Amino acid sequence: MKLAAALVLVVAPPVGVACESSRSGTRRAAASAEPAPSTEPARAAPRPPAPLASPGHAAAAIASGASASVAPAAASSARAAPGAPRGAWRLSDVADLGPAAPAAATPTGIVAITATGEIVRVDAPSVAAAAARPTPRFGADAAFARGRAPAVVAGHAYRVAGGQLVRAPLAGGPQQELAAGARDGTRVAVALDGDAPVVAWIAEGPGETLTARLWRGGAGIAASPDGAGASSVALVRGAGGLLLLALDVRTGMTQLHAARVVADASSARVEGDAVLWVGGAGGSYTEVAAASDGRSVTAWVAMERGVSGFGLATIEVGERPRVDAPSWWREYPNGLDPAPVAGAPACGAVLVAFVQPTAAAPGAERALLLADARGGDADEVARARTFGDVSVAPTHDGALLVWVAGDRTWARSLRCAPGR
Repeated sequence: MKLAAALVLVVAPPVGVACESSRSGTRRAAASAEPAPSTEPARAAPRPPAPLASPGHAAAAIASGASASVAPAAASSARAAPGAPRGAWRLSDVADLGPAAPAAATPTGIVAITATGEIVRVDAPSVAAAAARPTPRFGADAAFARGRAPAVVAGHAYRVAGGQLVRAPLAGGPQQELAAGARDGTRVAVALDGDAPVVAWIAEGPGETLTARLWRGGAGIAASPDGAGASSVALVRGAGGLLLLALDVRTGMTQLHAARVVADASSARVEGDAVLWVGGAGGSYTEVAAASDGRSVTAWVAMERGVSGFGLATIEVGERPRVDAPSWWREYPNGLDPAPVAGAPACGAVLVAFVQPTAAAPGAERALLLADARGGDADEVARARTFGDVSVAPTHDGALLVWVAGDRTWARSLRCAPGR
């Protein structure tokens, strides 16, 4: 399978704008009481399916409330994104995994963290089985607390808990405290460099100042330049090596920094910090997500645009970071907070998954969308009143998506078309 693009998930109907020009379309259809016939096999849902407001969306809809349900939708006839022709991927049925949980998609399955810090794993075949039969896969005795999904690599799950950067082995066993001073509620990023991981996390300093730090087998290492802060981080590998992306949200201004990570056996440092992009006012839930096709890096930030707008900024980092990187927007019909987004390489592209409102009206349902990161129309993956988190990872034949909607955790697998 060739990896050449990245996936991004978004919640809301996308209308793309690139340097004031459109890059995407919205797949919509006339309202109908019942879904149109689907080109996908019929799927079993945990409860009777809710009718779709827009049967032309290629996805599933999730009803609101504690008993969120999932319903199929027909394939869209709208044009596909450039470089990823219609039919480049096919979504599976929706799997109900269990209660809302901090859950991450990985190349081999899904990893979730219980309220007591224990690891729960659901392998990819079990996700498919859960889609075929409405049987939750987390287990009847597992109890979960809301929180950020862990970052998973090389047999360990990394996260922030109790002000500590911690990791736990996927095979089971006690978690290990790696560094103190981590900001609770923030997301951890991790990537392999050689045979060992590099971990990026948000540290809390005097006066609640937030900065980025790295961990590489020892104490935390400062990664924010003097005078800069960070509230969200991502690690991604491009042609120029491993990059640290750090989002610095300030009053009235948001800056996206990028720097190259240089690591040896027991330490790491950053070199060549550049401000890639500057946006407007962000919020406490504004985050950066990033993915790479192995050479070129793409980053995303969902946030306010101007005085009354909101959307998903796509920043084309490229092979090496540089000041004022090209960027463009997918406009949302209204704002939302949080606005989950995630990306991964799959099916010869980089895919992005994002959540956006389906309409400008307050209280409108939200949609989880999947699109080629380079632009074009998006496929609807699911609908719900609320989304808590989204994660996507490449697999040997496509990708795996997991998200929290209502009080449940859901998943779908994506299979690439032959030859992609």
